Amino acid sequence: MTETIAVLDLGKTNSKFLIIDRDGRVLHRARQAPVWRREAGLVVLDDAAIEAWLRACLAETARDFSDVSRCAKWGYVWCGIGYRTTGEQ
Repeated sequence: MTETIAVLDLGKTNSKFLIIDRDGRVLHRARQAPVWRREAGLVVLDDAAIEAWLRACLAETARDFSDVSRCAKWGYVWCGIGYRTTGEQ
């Protein structure tokens, strides 16, 4: 089985999802422009849109990479993901 890691990068200009092998080769890449929404007078990243996009990325990865889908049966680890508002009103 190929050892891989999934990387999720949530940024203000793009969100990126990568599958990288042990040698650092990018095996899969997905990118999406952020979706913003207003909350309490601030502009914030739309967490529901990010979750829907991430679920679609994970489903595609499970279909395309049998090694990754086998690993998924053992579970996964969520890293702490933090994001902040742009401060725009």
